[in-house]
Amino acid sequence: MAYNLNIPGWMSEHELRVIEDLAGRVAPYGNIVEVGSFCGRSSWPWAKSVDPSITVYGLDIWDPGEHPYSPPSLVDADTDVGRFGAAKDWREAEGSLENFTRYTADCPNIVARRGRSPDDFWQRPFSSTDLVFLDGVHHNPIFQKDL
Repeated sequence: MAYNLNIPGWMSEHELRVIEDLAGRVAPYGNIVEVGSFCGRSSWPWAKSVDPSITVYGLDIWDPGEHPYSPPSLVDADTDVGRFGAAKDWREAEGSLENFTRYTADCPNIVARRGRSPDDFWQRPFSSTDLVFLDGVHHNPIFQKDL
């Protein structure tokens, strides 16, 4: 099982298993780009399911003031902790770079890039891309703009 249900986020266990499967198809020394990494619930299985030579770029604004949404992942709440994560308090479930870094600390092949996609990444912080993953609900034309 190359996913961590304790990391706060909205992705279901089934979706994390799909990531696990897709990640195994990326050739060694490749690059994965994830747009919208939040706390790392989906970044973690990308990083853990690929060959260690693969770099996973996590792109996000990581600004809780601009994106004040958090999953219902508090341990003491009346929710399914495995479904949304296991945060001890609301600060552990907000989309900050500090939380992302803490939750993915055991993934040395993840590179966090803070910014708005694609505006801050038009020169691309990577040489090539083997797989792009947009985490979240993105509708046209926003989806096309993100790419």
